[in-house]
Amino acid sequence: MKMLKRFGLDGFILSLFGAIFLAWLYPAFGARDGLFSLSTAANVGVSLIFFFYGLRLNWEKICSGLANVKTHLVVMASTFLLFPLLILATMSVCGTLPTRADVAALEAKASGPGNGFDKLTAFGEPAETGEDAAFGEPAETGEVAALSELGKTGEVAAFGEPAEISEVAALGEPGKTDEVAALGELGKTGEVAALGENRELGEPASTLQNADRRVVSTGIWLGIFFLAALPSTVSSSVVMTNIARGNVPAAIFDASFSTLLGVFITPLWMRIFVDAETGGRGFGVVLLSLTAQAILPIVLGVLANRRWGEFSRRNEKRLRKFDQATIVLIVYTSFCNSFAEKMFDGLSGVALVGLSVGMVALFFVVFGLVYLLCRALRFNREDAIATLFCGSKKSLVHGVATSRVILSAPNMAGILILPTMIYHALQLIIVSVIAQRFARIAEREEAERAQNGANV
Repeated sequence: MKMLKRFGLDGFILSLFGAIFLAWLYPAFGARDGLFSLSTAANVGVSLIFFFYGLRLNWEKICSGLANVKTHLVVMASTFLLFPLLILATMSVCGTLPTRADVAALEAKASGPGNGFDKLTAFGEPAETGEDAAFGEPAETGEVAALSELGKTGEVAAFGEPAEISEVAALGEPGKTDEVAALGELGKTGEVAALGENRELGEPASTLQNADRRVVSTGIWLGIFFLAALPSTVSSSVVMTNIARGNVPAAIFDASFSTLLGVFITPLWMRIFVDAETGGRGFGVVLLSLTAQAILPIVLGVLANRRWGEFSRRNEKRLRKFDQATIVLIVYTSFCNSFAEKMFDGLSGVALVGLSVGMVALFFVVFGLVYLLCRALRFNREDAIATLFCGSKKSLVHGVATSRVILSAPNMAGILILPTMIYHALQLIIVSVIAQRFARIAEREEAERAQNGANV
């Protein structure tokens, strides 16, 4: 365990991935709703996390870090501008920018069966003439109704009208002529797309599998952008800055102020893709929810600091364990909901490896750009360390809290926070190695200065 901790893999990180594994094995238990459900306990736990965070705030240290204005501006610009703009540019170049139809398809699948996903085309877009109607809109002539409405006499019912197709093979039975097994998408010449293959073209159709892959891809890219819009993490940024001999007061201020700004900025960025029309909640509703769940508990914690501040400092380790246990519970319930609705169908192991590599690349690109900016602005060593660690990290706590209120379909939360979880684990591993290297450099410089002073 000591070897794992050296590389940032502590019990908390291992528990997060253990929670995902348990959610995969037993999704029904954590997916239950109700007043006394695990989901309700997780929501209460989030508010307590922010309350204890406000209770532990040391205003003297925060105020002492106010003077480094350039440091604060660089951290905020990196956190809320550089990250989102990099991801938007990457999605545009890769052609993976989610459309409103893509997000609506993701929400339809997250809402469960019978809510429109079975009527989406392979690309999650409204079908045109000759294709299935999407999003529950009425089909036009020649379109195919639900699979349960397949005609038994060689015709396909199109919402009560006979289709122009001469013959359709029964679902599960091979066609005997040039017919194609019906799945829900018409070919350009009126034939129905094949469940396994189109006999005329000899090419696989796999419409539902393509739809699953498209929806999962939308969820992953939406989750990556959600990660980019999150504020910086507090505890690990401060801890790593302290280990690396950086400016701790500046790190405390930057991380804390970033958390407060994130309540407003993260939902604003997400409105590019998620709003009331595409499966999200209204901006006012989101702000009200986050204010009640995050800002209000922080304010109450700050007000209680004079009376209970010493208690929080004496029990800081225990409170951190409570925070971590709550996050593990939220991750478990979020992934239970997502696994229960098969939100990860279509996500392969190769895609997970690719996502992990992408998260590492994102970290180093941002870290490198912030480093160059620190050099250009002539930051001293201590300020540069605080800026690098606060400007390149993202908050898992804020991510799991925001994901539960920004979406109208809670089953989307698991796939939305997956990139954040991976990034969080990798950032702890990478930053712990970097912090230890900075600490060794600082110790060597101090030893050299001490030796030079002795020689003089």
